[in-house]
Parts: sequence; C-alpha cells; structure tokens
Amino acid sequence: MAVHLRVDGHFVENAEWHASQERYRRFVEGMEREPAVLLELGVGWNTPGIVRFPFEALARATNTPLVRLNYDDARLPEGVPGVGLQGDIAELWPLIASAAGKGEQ
Repeated sequence: MAVHLRVDGHFVENAEWHASQERYRRFVEGMEREPAVLLELGVGWNTPGIVRFPFEALARATNTPLVRLNYDDARLPEGVPGVGLQGDIAELWPLIASAAGKGEQ
C-alpha cells in the first residue's frame, strides 16, 4: 500500500484518470458552444493548483461564471466572472437550489 500522492511522474495517472482527462477536455472545448457554469465546492488552499487556480484561469479565459462555495475563503480574484459564497455548504446549497428552481439570478 502507498499514499496516493505525487511521488513520481505518474501520480494517479491510471486508465480512469486518462478517461476523466478526456471527458474534461471535451467539456472545456464544448464551453465555446454551450453555456456553462463552473461550480467549485469546498476547494481550499491545500492544493490550489489542482482545482482552484485552474478554474479561475478557465473562467477568466472563457468568460464562464465560477460559483465558489467555501467555508473559509470564497473570494474570486479580480477579472474572474462569477460569485464567491462563503459559509457552510450545507446551509448555502438549499438557498442556491431554491433560487435555481425559481429561475432567479
């Protein structure tokens, strides 16, 4: 058994990882044709280069809104379209779902 961390050039790049990477690539390419929203739930500062920074860059590059829910730090940098909602996701999510169901913006 080994800890699932980057210790060599392969990290977690097994067949499932490569299939997921392909699905993500197709999603990003599809953002040019179909409206999208990037939803980031509880991503903190432990490994920001894995999700947080790439989502910010993708939102900025494609002008796609990023909705960031985070207990400690939900701020979006200048130039990133979207909204940061700080608090407990268990409390925030019902408000978002309710607003989405009503077609509110």
